[in-house]
Amino acid sequence: MLNVFIADDEFFIRQRLKRIIDWDKLELRCVGEAENGQEVIDFVTSHLVDILLLDIKMPVKSGMEVLEYIYEHGINTKIIFLSGYNDFAYAQKAIKCQAVNYLLKPIDKPSLDSALISCRDNILSSLKSREGIKKYNQYLRRSFVYKVATGGKEVRELFQAYPDFSSFRFCCFLGIYCYEEIKACMELFCKKINGSGIAFEYFQENEHTAVVQFCFEKGSESEDIFALCSEFLNQFTDYIFLSFGEPFPIQSVWAAQYQLVLDDLTKRYFYTEKKLVRQKSSEIYKIDKKAFLSLRQNIILCLNAKDRTNLEKLLKNLFDDIRESGNHNQLSLIVTEILIIYSVNSHEVFLPAKNLNAFARELIDEGYSLQALLETVVSYGLQCMEHIVTMPSDAVLVKKISDYISQHCTEPELSVSKISESFNLNPAYMGSVYKKVTGQSIVQSITALRMGKAKELLNTRDYKIIQVAEMVGYADVFYFSKKFKKFYGCSPRDYSNSEEIV
Repeated sequence: MLNVFIADDEFFIRQRLKRIIDWDKLELRCVGEAENGQEVIDFVTSHLVDILLLDIKMPVKSGMEVLEYIYEHGINTKIIFLSGYNDFAYAQKAIKCQAVNYLLKPIDKPSLDSALISCRDNILSSLKSREGIKKYNQYLRRSFVYKVATGGKEVRELFQAYPDFSSFRFCCFLGIYCYEEIKACMELFCKKINGSGIAFEYFQENEHTAVVQFCFEKGSESEDIFALCSEFLNQFTDYIFLSFGEPFPIQSVWAAQYQLVLDDLTKRYFYTEKKLVRQKSSEIYKIDKKAFLSLRQNIILCLNAKDRTNLEKLLKNLFDDIRESGNHNQLSLIVTEILIIYSVNSHEVFLPAKNLNAFARELIDEGYSLQALLETVVSYGLQCMEHIVTMPSDAVLVKKISDYISQHCTEPELSVSKISESFNLNPAYMGSVYKKVTGQSIVQSITALRMGKAKELLNTRDYKIIQVAEMVGYADVFYFSKKFKKFYGCSPRDYSNSEEIV
């Protein structure tokens, strides 16, 4: 509700105004009243007043003096003048000082309602516009910081664009993986950090992952941040994995530190419960060429012999070894190698026609369970082994899932988990069947549909980028812009090529 203050030297006029205004219907509330101009000045100086009903003729200080004071001091209050004088000079001066209306006494209810509604709508429109500008400026700032974090810009350029960063001496990054809903997770996390007064920005990497950047003055403050992260971990009920990076000088290169916390998130595959780990130098997994050659030969042998049992056993033993080592670099290399073996030895093209390193990375980024990842890798192996056309039952299921995604793709809460609940299916099984039929994950399908709709909306030139993001299911315009650029090769702003669409 907006705050209204009533100023008139006649008591009964003030009481009548309070009585004839339908406060709840107009979404307004009376926050006070005054009988002279000085009381008005004292109140608006120390309280938020959105609308001031102001009589021109008042003792101590007149309404015109109050209006001039508010105008000269830049107080953001809209004024509706009340006057018993139909004097053009008064009205002219009132308009010059930006009064929004001028009502003659006796004030009738329809005229007052109309003036209040017009004034209220003007204020709300202005607030919405200012909020849109604020959000866009925040988006630009976060985009700039992200470019520094990923090596696209230098720190000195950040200091020039946003001088407040030069007041900090240190940074550190925190990687966050949340399987269920990263958006809700980040809302809770930001709420907790905001209460601490620590400066931070965050960047969503994909549907499950985000990276938070903290800036501070003393290196020891990183321990306070680590303690807050630990508290958050204990309070968060769903599965979550956090990788905390070491503090480093803000004027150094950020990109390597940023990548380290992202890489460390893969360690989640070696913990059965939620966890917060500190960044440390990982043991580099050295490829044993003989072991890799043996692995390649054994997998090829199973594929050619169509030996399902031994393929499953081979891969299970391999993943047991990975679990035992706890080395996330080994996990990435092994999964990539297996997919390459499948692709080279299959006469059917069922793996995506793209870089298999990137595809392996996507598989790993989406999950957190070694067992689920093993099942996915085995599933691809069985397809490679059999060279069979997809079973009709699978195709029917995928068609239903695709239809559901098409109907709900613009809903922000749409996720693999929600879709699996709608079809009463295990998420891992549903995802495996979907990939087998379509060659892409459910998340990739959702993204493709959203990007297509975003492109259509931008082509109309009727909407701002922030509006387009919300219309296609993204509450975070920064994340939407990053996904759009990755999908089409240019940002939404560059695509629209119009200064009007920002």
